[in-house]
Amino acid sequence: MTETPEFSHAAVAAPHRLASEAGRDILAQGGNAIEAMVAMAATIAVVYPQMNAIGGDGFWLIRDPGGRIRAIEACGYAGEGASIAAYRKAEFATIPTRGPMAALTAPGTISQRRLAPGCR
Repeated sequence: MTETPEFSHAAVAAPHRLASEAGRDILAQGGNAIEAMVAMAATIAVVYPQMNAIGGDGFWLIRDPGGRIRAIEACGYAGEGASIAAYRKAEFATIPTRGPMAALTAPGTISQRRLAPGCR
């Protein structure tokens, strides 16, 4: 890979060299930015499994050649019943970090496909 910050028409960036190369190769073969992103995400799931996987969240901003911008917010919902009152009622001393009563989001990459407000 070259170290130049100048690109003729496209660029990719990822936290691992192999992921960047996967995205670059997709673009070089005529793929688009979304296809390059999917290839890079799949590579990151292998080389940095703690950073990206099928159960994670997704936040995409996509600009088509005509300038239209779309946003996809595929993040999980936080538990509806996660409140201080609910934890006190269940007699927890602290909010659990694991298990069904943990205040974590549900994985959203697969389960949700929502456009961010104002983006259609």
